[in-house]
Amino acid sequence: MFSLLEINGHSDPYQIPDFSPFTIGTTTATIIPIFINENKLEKTDENIDCVQKIIANIHENLDNLGINYKNFSSIISDQRKYTKMCCEYLSLKQNFNDCPKPLGFIYKNGIISFLEIVCRIKKDSIILNRECIIEMEASAFQSCQQACISQDYKGFDVLADVKNVELRCSVSSCISRCINEQIRECGDSKSLGQLYNEVSGAQMLLGVEQVYGPSSKQTSTFVGFEKVPTACRRLILRSVIAAGNFESRSPISDSTTKDITKSF
Repeated sequence: MFSLLEINGHSDPYQIPDFSPFTIGTTTATIIPIFINENKLEKTDENIDCVQKIIANIHENLDNLGINYKNFSSIISDQRKYTKMCCEYLSLKQNFNDCPKPLGFIYKNGIISFLEIVCRIKKDSIILNRECIIEMEASAFQSCQQACISQDYKGFDVLADVKNVELRCSVSSCISRCINEQIRECGDSKSLGQLYNEVSGAQMLLGVEQVYGPSSKQTSTFVGFEKVPTACRRLILRSVIAAGNFESRSPISDSTTKDITKSF
C-alpha cells in the first residue's frame, strides 16, 4: 500500500502538484479505501485468476521494452517501440479467449484499456497524426494546467492538499479535456475523438492498480464507487467503455460513450 508520505515525497512545498492521471489515480485510491462485501460478489474468482496471469505476462513483456505508461508521447514517438508493444499485446491478447467470462463481463483494467485504445481502436489515427499529437501535448500542457488551476483557485494550501481528491480529480480531468480539444485539431476530429481523454482515463486506472493490483476486486469496484470524485470516475469510465468492446472489431462511438457517462 502507498502512504501519504510516499505520495507527497520531499518536494518543494511551493511546487505545483503533479496532476498527471497516473498520480491522481494512485493518490485517490490511497485516500479512498474500497471495502469489499464478499457476500455480494459474483463468483468470478476463476475469471479474475485467469485474467491476472495474462495481465502479469503482458506487464512483464512490456516492461522489458521499457514502456512508460505515464508518458503517452514517449510511447508513440518511438515508432519501433510502439509497433513492438502493439505486436506483443495483440499476440498475448488471444490468451484471454481461454478465460471464463460471466454474462455481461467487462474488463475493468488499466493496461487492457490503454493498449486497446492505442493499439487497436485509435491506432490508425495516432499513426496518421503522431507528430502533431506529440507537439500539441507538449505545447498545450502548461497553458491547460494554468487555466484549469485558475478556474476555481482557493489558495496554494488548498491546491497542495493531497487529501483534497475532489479538487485534484477536477484539475486533472480538466487538463485532459483541454489537451484533448487541442489534439482534435491535428486532423479529423471525429476519428481522433476522445483519444487523449481515453488514454488519460486508462493511465488513471493504472495508477489505481498500483494500489489495489490489476484486475482485483477493489480495482473493479473503484471504477463505479460513488465516493470516488465524479471527475475521476468519468475519466476512468470513458477508457473502460472505449475498450469495453474487447472482442469486437468496431470501437464504441464517442456519442455512445457520452450517453453512458451522463449517468455518472
